[in-house]
Amino acid sequence: MMNKNYFGKLLFIFSLLIFSSAAFAQKIVNPSEGTWANKQILVLDLPFGSQAYYSLSGNDPESSGFAYDGPVLLDVEGDCYLRVCVIDSEGKKSFSEVFYNVKEENLPKEEKASKFITDIVSQGLYDYAAGDVFTIPSTLEYCFGAKAECFEAGRPLSLPAGTVLARAIPCTVTDGRAMWRFVLRSYPEMSGLYSRRDVPFEIQDWTNITFTSNKYIYKIDDQWWELPKLPVTLDRTISHMISWQRLDYSPENPVKFFVLPPMPYIKTETNTDGSKKIFAEGESGYKFGIIDEQGDVSELYETLKFDTFQGDLFEGKVRAGIFYDSVYQGEIPVEFRVNKKIPEKPVILSSAVNAQARKVVTLNIQNPKDTELYVSVLGPVIVEEGTDSTDVLFAFMKNDFKKTTKKKILLQPSNDGAAAYKVSAYAIDSNNNKSNTSEYTVVIDTCNCYVDAEKNASLTVEADGSRERPYGTFEEVIPFLNESRYVRIKVSGEMVMPQRKVILSSNVEIEGEKDARLTFLNEGSLVIRNSSLALSNCVVSYAYRDRSLDDTLSSQKLFQVEHGVLVFENVELSSTFGKNGTVIDSDGSVITIKNSGLTSSADTYSACIVSVDSKISVKNSKVTTVASTSVSFSCQGGMFELRKNIVSIVGVMGRAAELFDTHSILTDNDFRAQLKKPQGTGTPVYMDAKNLSVENSRNKNAGF
Repeated sequence: MMNKNYFGKLLFIFSLLIFSSAAFAQKIVNPSEGTWANKQILVLDLPFGSQAYYSLSGNDPESSGFAYDGPVLLDVEGDCYLRVCVIDSEGKKSFSEVFYNVKEENLPKEEKASKFITDIVSQGLYDYAAGDVFTIPSTLEYCFGAKAECFEAGRPLSLPAGTVLARAIPCTVTDGRAMWRFVLRSYPEMSGLYSRRDVPFEIQDWTNITFTSNKYIYKIDDQWWELPKLPVTLDRTISHMISWQRLDYSPENPVKFFVLPPMPYIKTETNTDGSKKIFAEGESGYKFGIIDEQGDVSELYETLKFDTFQGDLFEGKVRAGIFYDSVYQGEIPVEFRVNKKIPEKPVILSSAVNAQARKVVTLNIQNPKDTELYVSVLGPVIVEEGTDSTDVLFAFMKNDFKKTTKKKILLQPSNDGAAAYKVSAYAIDSNNNKSNTSEYTVVIDTCNCYVDAEKNASLTVEADGSRERPYGTFEEVIPFLNESRYVRIKVSGEMVMPQRKVILSSNVEIEGEKDARLTFLNEGSLVIRNSSLALSNCVVSYAYRDRSLDDTLSSQKLFQVEHGVLVFENVELSSTFGKNGTVIDSDGSVITIKNSGLTSSADTYSACIVSVDSKISVKNSKVTTVASTSVSFSCQGGMFELRKNIVSIVGVMGRAAELFDTHSILTDNDFRAQLKKPQGTGTPVYMDAKNLSVENSRNKNAGF
C-alpha cells in the first residue's frame, strides 16, 4: 500500500465536491436572492463533463455572457440579474437565474467582527480543511444554506478529521443590521490510503468472478485446476480461496492464492453529535472508497464518516466501493443525512394587538412540523403601571421550560393590578437540534386606564384606554369599569362626564395628570354603590346650564355614596346647581376630604356634605357653601371629624354644620359666615342633644 500524492488527492476532492453536491439538484451555490452588504462570488455545481456560461444583465449567457471555469468574484453593486446556462456532456441545456442586490454597508463596530468580514467574508470564498477550527465571532450571527434563516450566535466551528466529502456551503453572517454572504469550501483531511493488489481476476457485483489472464490456471476452493473462459458465480455468504499458477510450470512460479471472505454486513451508525458512520461489521480487512462520476476511487478508508458544521443540513447519496485486502469487491449505494440545522423557532400568535392588553390574552404557539415544543410561562407579576418595562421584571427570573402538546395558552388578568407575563418557547427536532427561543411579553392591564382628550383626537387607530391610545371621555371608560373590580383612571386635560347618572359598582381611583379637569354638566352625577371612588390631583366642576331641567333637577346630588367610600385629595371642586344642590350625599359610607377645596352654590338650598350613618373626615381643606340657605355639613348619626379647615357660608341664613346624634371632633377650624339674617348666637355648628362631642377646641368663628 502506498500514500497518494497531494495533487491526485486534490483532483479527487474536486470530483467529490461535484458528485456530493449534485445530490442537492442545485446548480447555483452562490449567490442567492436577497440584499447583501458585500460583492458576491459565483460558485456553481457542475456535473462531470459539462460547461457553463453566465451573464449579469439577464441576457443570454451563451451568446453574450462569460464562460465559467471556477469560482469568480462578481464585481457588481446594486441590482443584479444573474443568468446561468449549463450544457451537459450530451449537449442538453438548462438555465437558472437569481435576482439579488448588493448594498455595501459599514462594517460592524466590534473589532473581531469587522476583521472577520474584511479578511474572510469580503474575499467571497474561504477554504477549510477538516480537523481545523473555523471561528465566527460571537458578536455575529451565522446561517448556512441557500436561505438566510435560523441564525445562530457565532462560535468556533470544526469538522472531524475523518470527514470524507468535500463541499461548498453558502454562509450568511449578520450583526443584526446588515447581512454579508460568502462560501465556505471544506475539504477532507486527505488521510486515506490506496493501493490496488495485483490479482489476475476481477469481481463484479460481489458474486461474479472473471479471470483476466490466460497465462494462469485457477482453482476455487478444492475444485480442479482449470482455465475458466466464462465468469464464475460464487456464494458470498461463505469464504472462498482462489488459487492461481502459471501455465508454464517451474519452481520459480509458486501457487498464489487470495482468500475471499463472506460479504460483510454494512452498518450505519449515528453518533451523538449527529454525524453518520458507515463501516463493515465482521472482517477487519474491508475498506471503503467513494466512486466518482468517472467510476474511479482515489482513497480507501476504514469507515466513511459524513459530518457537517453546526447549523447546517447535509444530505445526499454516494456510490461506495468496497475493498478487501486492496481487491475490489463490489459497490453499495450510501444515503446519508446529517442534520445540525436548528429548526425555525416557534411562532407565538397573540390575541392582543400590542404589548398591552385590556382583557384575557389568548396565545397560539406554532412549532415547526416534526418537532417537540417546550414552553415557559413567567407571571403574573403585578406592576403599578401598565407601561412599566417588563425587561427588568423578568431579568432575574429563571425560565421553567416544560414539554407540551398544548398549543393554546390563556393569560389571565389580575384584580390586584396590571399583570405582566413573559412566555418563552423553543422547538427540538428528532436530531435533538434546539431552535432559538421565541419570547413574548405582555402587560394585561385591567386596572389602569388613561383619558386624554387632546391626544385621543389625534389618534389614527382605535383607542383602548392605554397611555399610547387613551380614551377621550369618561363615557368611553364605563365599559372598561364594568369588567374590573379595581380601576385607576389617569386623566390629562379635560375629561367630560356623561350628562346622566352613572353608577359605579367597582373600586375606582381617578388621578389627575397635566392640568386634569373633570367636567359635569346638567344631569351628570356619580353614584358610588357598594364600591369606592378616590379623586386626587384634579379640578372638578359642575355647571347647571339648561334651565329647562329645573323641575327634573330640583335637588341635584353630584356624588351619591351608598355603602361605599369616597376620598378627595388635592381636589378643587366647584359646583353651580340650579334650585337645590348637594355635592356629596352619603348613606352608610366613609367620606374623606384632605387638602382640597369644595365650593357649592345654588339658588335656594346648598350643602357640601349630607350624610346618614356615615364616617365623615375633612382635614386641611377649604369648604364654601353659597345659597339662600347654606349648610356646609349636615350629618345624622355616624362620626364627624373636622380638623384645620376653613369653612365659609354665604347666603341669607345657614350654618357651618348640623350634627344629629353623631360622634363629633371639631378642632382648629376657622368658621366664616356672610349672612343677611345671622342668628346672632355666635355658634357656627348646631348639635342636638344626642350628639356626642368627643373634641371641640381651638375653633374660630365670625359672622354667626
